[in-house]
Amino acid sequence: MKMIYSIEELKKKEKRSLMSTYRLYRKKILDSTRSGSSVDDIFKPNWFAYDLMDSFLAPIYDKTDTYTINTESMKFPDEDSTQNNLSAGDTSTPSVKKRRESEISEVRAQMKTAVNVLKNISDRPRVEVDEVDLYCQLLAKKTKKI
Repeated sequence: MKMIYSIEELKKKEKRSLMSTYRLYRKKILDSTRSGSSVDDIFKPNWFAYDLMDSFLAPIYDKTDTYTINTESMKFPDEDSTQNNLSAGDTSTPSVKKRRESEISEVRAQMKTAVNVLKNISDRPRVEVDEVDLYCQLLAKKTKKI
């Protein structure tokens, strides 16, 4: 049984294979660093292409979005009404009440932040980047450096 592949198909298969192997090793490294292990226990790949690929792929895979959050435009229930509802049946000591109030204010601030982040994300247009575009961007970046 003879299999005939075009050069383009073979290039795509090779690229997919390289990218898949890179992502596998990268995940192993990240998992080993998240586990709280010592520096000696962090996974070190011995794959020939990892260091080279990581040199130009790491900035793309490490990329994280940052958001500017405006919590002043959000409307939430008044603090007084919330505190009145909590303290109506509460017979705790004053220190416990203060701690609960501070916890409530922290949770409220976190909720405002989360809502704003979700709003910012939902307002952004979604851009799908396929592997070929990503690969081309990386190649272009490397050739510019050369």
